[in-house]
Amino acid sequence: MFPGSGRRSNPISRLHGGILCDLADAAVGIVFASTLEDGESFTTLELKINFLKPVWKARLRGEGRIVKRGKTVSLVECDVTDEAGSLVARASSTCLTLSGDKAAGRCSRDRSLAGAERREADRIELTPSPRTRKFRVLGGDR
Repeated sequence: MFPGSGRRSNPISRLHGGILCDLADAAVGIVFASTLEDGESFTTLELKINFLKPVWKARLRGEGRIVKRGKTVSLVECDVTDEAGSLVARASSTCLTLSGDKAAGRCSRDRSLAGAERREADRIELTPSPRTRKFRVLGGDR
């Protein structure tokens, strides 16, 4: 459960929108990283989120999906739902694929997915779905 009070709350005692945005960003980043070839990396050009209902306490799930995978620019979305499956927020991200010199020194596909394993240790569960290239990111109760 993400408590909607204390350090994760906004001034009106709801779960801070930044927490929802972080969850969505993790989901879209992991799903997009899974499409990269060796030697490619990416960066986010834009991240937008619509908050659809307030959250006080909930087990949240972010499910990312590729809307359009382009050679250079791609669109990825994430739905954040509560434990009842109710839509809490929807985010969209525009990603720029980097390769060659532009990817040099940046996190590679392998390192991006290794980051997913580190997140699991932080109680964020990543569940890949090989058929659809979707990843579910489940928020824990830290």
